[in-house]
Amino acid sequence: MFESMDNYLIWCIAGIVLMTLEITSGAFVLLMLGLSAFVVGLLTYFLQDIYFLTLATQLTIFSILSILILWDFRKKLKLILLKNTQEYISDKNQNILASHDIPPHSESTIQYQGTLWTAFNEGGFAIVTGDTIQIVKTEGVKLIVKKMNS
Repeated sequence: MFESMDNYLIWCIAGIVLMTLEITSGAFVLLMLGLSAFVVGLLTYFLQDIYFLTLATQLTIFSILSILILWDFRKKLKLILLKNTQEYISDKNQNILASHDIPPHSESTIQYQGTLWTAFNEGGFAIVTGDTIQIVKTEGVKLIVKKMNS
């Protein structure tokens, strides 16, 4: 197979690749797996003169680290990084004019604050261009709206 010198490099590269791929995921799973792989690479590098880590040992360390990091740090990291993603209170209950038709329980785009937004009509009535609608809440960059009673 590979010697210990090659293994540490493979683990470090795999860790960096996984952490880089996290950019597309946003779930923090690849970040945690990448961190585990990188730590195994560092351990393999620094312990190669003292203790030879077999591939089975490296895989065991990677598995245990991955489980521990995913179990403990993922929740904490998500809370820290996502704590500012609450809905914008200033948008809630705003009345605006519909710039496009939106069938009941469907999505369309509307003009709001000079920008096109995705809007979901949560009400049971169709929204027609020109109707007054109310923003019920925001979910990320999507506005949840309903038709106002005339």
